Amino acid sequence: EGAQFILVGEGHRNPCDHKVQLKILKLLAQTYSTDTQEPVGARKGCALILGLEMVSEDKQEILDQFTQGHISLQELPQALEWKDNWGYDFEYYAPLFKLARQYKLKIIALNLPSKIISKIIHHGLESLSSDEKKYLPRQIIPAPEEQKNSLMEQFILHQDLIQKRKPDLDKFLLIQ
Repeated sequence: EGAQFILVGEGHRNPCDHKVQLKILKLLAQTYSTDTQEPVGARKGCALILGLEMVSEDKQEILDQFTQGHISLQELPQALEWKDNWGYDFEYYAPLFKLARQYKLKIIALNLPSKIISKIIHHGLESLSSDEKKYLPRQIIPAPEEQKNSLMEQFILHQDLIQKRKPDLDKFLLIQ
């Protein structure tokens, strides 16, 4: 209670992790739901929002259309270009989308567009146009030393993906 953010991760292919995520989101939604048509938490001064790292910010309009009922759950993976942009089975994530719509939660795309990630990996931040820079946070905070070991492990685990992009470790850490 009182937390600004609750971060819940998962092993992308681990069904148990996805079930736990769904249970946490459902409990939060039930705790902060109202009996009116207002979005969850609106009457209690708390906006419960579902942020998704697997969706890039340039797809925000699609998420908004989904939550407003203009795109069905079945149409969503194609509209988000899920297979190309995330690749993990959409069925693991579908219950989160369904629950968010049920409780009228805002869904926020958190990731950079893949074109921008690729540009940073190959040419650095300075190569971005002013239009591309709008997707970056106001301030990029380098990973603390304690986190670098964990990120280096991820660098090694993601070698199949990394080989396509060929980043060096410093650019990988910057993207993370």
